[in-house]
Amino acid sequence: MFEGSNDFNYFQEHCNAVINEAFKNNTRKEKRRFKRRVLREERVEDRIERLDQNQNLRSQLEAWRRNFKRSKAKSRTLAFEKLNEARQLLNEKKLDDALEAYSQTILLLPFPDESKDDTDSSDLWVHCFVQRAVLYFQMKQFLNCVFDLEQAIKHTLDNSLKVLLLCYRFYCIKMSKSESENQVKIELQSENDLLDGASAFVNLKDTSNKGRVIVANRNLPIGSLVVSQPAFVSWLRPIYYDQYCNHCLHLLNKRCIPCRKCADVRYCSWNCSENAWNEYHKYECSHVPTIKNLVFGTMALRTMIKLGTDNVMNYLSHSKPSDWEKTKLGDNLPTIFSLVSEMQTKDNDFEFEITIGAMIMAAVAEEMRIIKRSNANYYSFCSLLRKFILQTLLNCFYIYEESIKQSDFGILAVESDYKDIGFGIYSTASMFSHSCDCNANRVFVGSHIHIHTNREIKANEEITIDYGADVYHNSYKYRSTFLKNSFGFYCQCDSCSDKLENIHFALRCPICEGLVILDKLNENDTSNYCMTCEAQNVNVKPLLENISSADSYLKKSEKHIHKSNVSKAKGYLKKAIKIYDKCYVTDVALKDCHSLLSACYLNQKRYNRAFLHCLQALKLQEIVTSKNSFDYLHIYLNLMFIAAKESEEKRQILLEDNKLFVQDCFREISDIFQNLISREVKITNSLNLKYLSDIRQIANSFNFIDLPL
Repeated sequence: MFEGSNDFNYFQEHCNAVINEAFKNNTRKEKRRFKRRVLREERVEDRIERLDQNQNLRSQLEAWRRNFKRSKAKSRTLAFEKLNEARQLLNEKKLDDALEAYSQTILLLPFPDESKDDTDSSDLWVHCFVQRAVLYFQMKQFLNCVFDLEQAIKHTLDNSLKVLLLCYRFYCIKMSKSESENQVKIELQSENDLLDGASAFVNLKDTSNKGRVIVANRNLPIGSLVVSQPAFVSWLRPIYYDQYCNHCLHLLNKRCIPCRKCADVRYCSWNCSENAWNEYHKYECSHVPTIKNLVFGTMALRTMIKLGTDNVMNYLSHSKPSDWEKTKLGDNLPTIFSLVSEMQTKDNDFEFEITIGAMIMAAVAEEMRIIKRSNANYYSFCSLLRKFILQTLLNCFYIYEESIKQSDFGILAVESDYKDIGFGIYSTASMFSHSCDCNANRVFVGSHIHIHTNREIKANEEITIDYGADVYHNSYKYRSTFLKNSFGFYCQCDSCSDKLENIHFALRCPICEGLVILDKLNENDTSNYCMTCEAQNVNVKPLLENISSADSYLKKSEKHIHKSNVSKAKGYLKKAIKIYDKCYVTDVALKDCHSLLSACYLNQKRYNRAFLHCLQALKLQEIVTSKNSFDYLHIYLNLMFIAAKESEEKRQILLEDNKLFVQDCFREISDIFQNLISREVKITNSLNLKYLSDIRQIANSFNFIDLPL
């Protein structure tokens, strides 16, 4: 359990630390016997009561509670130190560093409303926001400038300064118009009356084998937005506390709003600051250094706080399993309570661990004064925390930061590789079932999730996502093992029912030259089988070593291309192609090599060679994504861009030799382009937009003027 993460495993580490310390004087046999006695109890409350009767465990929980780390308090002294540092950096023209120093000053300053000397605090508050606004203005970040000016206007008691700042704000609003237009906007065309954050074109359906599933209620074209909603509860990785909003997980870009009490968290806006405070942070505020490391436990406790402890306890006493059917499904108690909270597969070690994890979070709740140990419902409270921890584990999403920006034609451009910044649980999005060949993808803007179709979906067809394993990248054995260990179920999607393998990355069998499927259950696993000769665990170590060398050649070639050292790059790429060709059965792995070789030859003005490698990359891209993709269109436009570099006579020969005709090529390009930009959600890597703005110019170079764009 708790697979596939690094600091996401903090909760498990805390659970194991408490267990190991509590039972350090017991033999392994004694531990097993005690565990069996605990798990023999049918009711979770009875299990928790039995655990609570163990004096060693109870003492360890008390000791763990006493070691809570406290949040960093506001400090006028430290704030002045940071303010002086900011001024010094400003004098040295180090604008980025000065910006961060002013932000830290704002974090450390006592809130004007919370300070005894309100006038003095307001003056300092105004000074810092004005100075930070000036910095943003110098950096041409006008929207941020507007936000900071609004805070200065709100808190200043000087009317003449207020007038000046209002004029300044009005000017910045005019200047920020282009920034506002480039902000990412993904919105549902029509909203569902029964499913919060869902499209009107989907329904919830009850099935005998899978329970609730989300289905289309009409034919949905590719790119249809089916869900768009903020997280019900989210958790931010501790390493990103200085970079992202602690509530909505938006990137801060060095502009932050503080908590009213502590200096440990940052927010992107006053709305987020106030929402976080009202929903859960007023309980967590003094305990941030402890709570931020408890991951799933933190999310479970936030769920309890947000729903209301008394409400949850009352609902537990009077609810029925079908109560969710009587209300609109959204961020409410019946909906959240109805999310999956038990695993199909049983794991006694995990069950024991998670129950003690619930007791740890109950100790946290005691420290936050949410509940008292003397409360008659204390064990029920622990039981509910266990339920919410399991719900979080089974229903949450990794949240990725993808640096998405609005581009031409309404296309969303992903500016960089994604990084996982936290977790989120959602009232509607968490209801989607898994498929290893899913028909919908997700994208995040902060913790706001957007789920869109990746192919056409027929009416009454189920809409599915993947839970981190798919048939293109992973073997059947890996998918089965990963889903069982991570989510506690055996996958029964069509791909798994047919035991489909990721043959695009099949290795060449050293015995029969057939397809060897590598299980890859972990980083060091080399277990495999040959689909052709049925040999088990053939020796693929030499193949894997060669592939590792080829991968390093590919990376070296990219570095040399960036340094314009094309000859060396070509040498590395040719080596990589030779190795990949020997090790893999299919040519899919060669796609990037051909694209990079094409770029090398283009740089050397050897257009014929560049064209041929680009054409090969195009054919391989069609295998990976089909023709109707931004990746395919990008390579296609690159191909025509290369051809346009040749003289008209050579160009004609080049195209005809490869059975390509100008009229047909540009009509196909036009059809693909129209198909892509007509989608409701249009998203791709920013690199794929390189030639889109020049599409008409490329067509004109072929004297093709009938491009219907």
